[in-house]
Amino acid sequence: MALSLSVKSNFKQLTKGLNRLERRIIPAAANSAINKAGTKVKTVIARDLSKEMGVKQSEVKKQIQMKKSNFRTLTAKLIARGRRWNLIRFKAKELKKVLVAKPWNRKRKYKTGFIGNRGRTAFIRLSNNRKDIRPLRGPGMASEFVRLRATKIMKSIAESEVLKQFSRELKRRIAKL
Repeated sequence: MALSLSVKSNFKQLTKGLNRLERRIIPAAANSAINKAGTKVKTVIARDLSKEMGVKQSEVKKQIQMKKSNFRTLTAKLIARGRRWNLIRFKAKELKKVLVAKPWNRKRKYKTGFIGNRGRTAFIRLSNNRKDIRPLRGPGMASEFVRLRATKIMKSIAESEVLKQFSRELKRRIAKL
């Protein structure tokens, strides 16, 4: 799943009253602003999703990839990939007759759940047959990334951050001339 940040602006209006050198600065400033805004959005959404899901920020950041903007496209993309994580990542514990874990930061009990594979995987027994087991899975990055709440946060931060970074970059680049 991907979310893209792009600048759709009228460059002709922006370039009115600027000389030839200054006109070259605008796409460069926009490119830089989009990339900086993309990294800011990645940081904020990783912080938010880690709190919501109950995992470390570093694990969330590993699953989010950023494709940077270039002069031709002026678009940065945030892409979340990966399967749903096993419940062992969500503080799973095996108690007397139940497996307890905290996916989405809520304590849940699984009556036929157990930890196997030398403590690396949480499983659930589907029937009385010992061989009929499946791994227990919690939230995944791709599904959490495209939820309405997460996309609203990303878009609101992206809009404000692109404008702020663009004005900074434009001032910085004009000052160098």
